[in-house]
Amino acid sequence: METTPHDLTATSTSSSPSTSAPTQILTTTPQKTSTVSTSSQTTAPVTDYLHYINESKTWIDALVHCEKHDSHLVHITNETVWAGVKKLVSNTTFPSKGVWVGLERNILNCSGPWRWSKGPNVNNATAHWSPDFHLNPQFHFCGKLAKGEDVDEISWLDESCFQELPFICQD
Repeated sequence: METTPHDLTATSTSSSPSTSAPTQILTTTPQKTSTVSTSSQTTAPVTDYLHYINESKTWIDALVHCEKHDSHLVHITNETVWAGVKKLVSNTTFPSKGVWVGLERNILNCSGPWRWSKGPNVNNATAHWSPDFHLNPQFHFCGKLAKGEDVDEISWLDESCFQELPFICQD
């Protein structure tokens, strides 16, 4: 049986202080843009089914946050989703340390396949790994989006699941 970071969610605790400041949700559709204020989550512009949460959490806490809102960390399984993710992050101030996505791998097998949380293995034919991928295969079991040297270049990179980053949820 595989053990992935997702399997450890029952024992996860958040080390981030909770915030109660009002937040803004922007929903972008091809026809219009609307603004809604709420204090339950921090979200930037969305591509109707994608939600950028500008709140730094560990990968596991980000996963739990998404699941509490009836979604999951984004699965970039095709070029349509990839284009939506790139559009979404282009409308935000991209954090220098990156943004969590639903990538994970078995913590007991450093050379095991990457997969989408609760989903299929990553199809390497459609993967967008950074040229720097694998930064630390012994300790990095979660995946994030990272910017390259070119400001428009966004790719996938492995990271320690305990790093606190903003994240993207997908309905």
